[in-house]
Amino acid sequence: MVSIWNFQWLCLHFILWQCNVNYVKTMWPSLNSSTIQLLGLFSDAINTSEPTTVSIHSRAMFKAAILLSQLYNITIDGKYIEWQTIQTGGDLMDSLSSTCRILPNSSIVG
Repeated sequence: MVSIWNFQWLCLHFILWQCNVNYVKTMWPSLNSSTIQLLGLFSDAINTSEPTTVSIHSRAMFKAAILLSQLYNITIDGKYIEWQTIQTGGDLMDSLSSTCRILPNSSIVG
């Protein structure tokens, strides 16, 4: 009886470990027809390529705010707002480099 309980407990822990937030991927819908974009810079731990939980949640809230603006028809000059996100890895120069790569494709509005 005890070994069955331990096995069930072990299975539960394994399932919960597999459902860790770092492995959950989602598709964020977008209209992809706007020239108005916001750039979100999201910091991770220094010298890592894996996103932190705070970075994942911050990025999700940023995208959710943009989607809500589209849902409520919030526009700039009649165009919906879209997003670009950059995972910084905690490195200032990498953040600046990524920003410079995105900017030539965008119109800057202050």
